[in-house]
Amino acid sequence: MLRIVIVGAGVVGIHLAERLSAEGHRITIIDADIDLIHRIDDRLNVR
Repeated sequence: MLRIVIVGAGVVGIHLAERLSAEGHRITIIDADIDLIHRIDDRLNVR
């Protein structure tokens, strides 16, 4: 398991987070849009 930080929750960032999370990695996403981060957090196991 790796700890991975993704900067930007756009299309590419979300896709990457989904794949890496499914593989069991710990994902941290950084983005300026806090509402978007909350929506992502509801779907994925991310920080």
